[in-house]
Amino acid sequence: MFPQEALARGQIGYVDVDARIDPLSGKAEDVSYRPDRPESAVFVDALKEVLPFWRFRAPTRDCFPTDERISASVSFDLADGEPRIAVSREKIEARVLTPVQWFRPDYPLALLQYSYQPHVYARMKVAPSGRVEDVETLTIGGPAGSRNVDRAVKVGLRKWLFPPSRDSATRVVCYDVDFRTQERE
Repeated sequence: MFPQEALARGQIGYVDVDARIDPLSGKAEDVSYRPDRPESAVFVDALKEVLPFWRFRAPTRDCFPTDERISASVSFDLADGEPRIAVSREKIEARVLTPVQWFRPDYPLALLQYSYQPHVYARMKVAPSGRVEDVETLTIGGPAGSRNVDRAVKVGLRKWLFPPSRDSATRVVCYDVDFRTQERE
């Protein structure tokens, strides 16, 4: 991905990238590129070639995807003559609550004939005891059968068990279920 002409010239630089992420495919859409200087246009061209193959996680708020744009800086550097590419994004601090018991939700077999490959965003309320009290879902990836998928996800996630709360507080946990029967375009 490091442009050969930039490598031959010993050129380094960076490009700021701004995009919206499709929550189902993970593809960047409506992308804008800002090179650090005009000579870095060669790096923009390189990014335009590879970005269609990259996949990202859509930004979320309260566990569900938003239309917010993501920004990243892609740097093209040379260390001892070797090309280095780094992507940096604003770091988001998140506390992850890991289940002590979990089961992957079952895909409703009746939907296999439709090649339905939904992505389900789930928000679980976890009681102080560690049991899942409630599950809210948002299914993306097809119009028919989402109630069956939502039901399967809710049944599966309600079986999960988390460590008991130390402060007797109800906690919120986010989880994504990606049902794939084949590679998505």
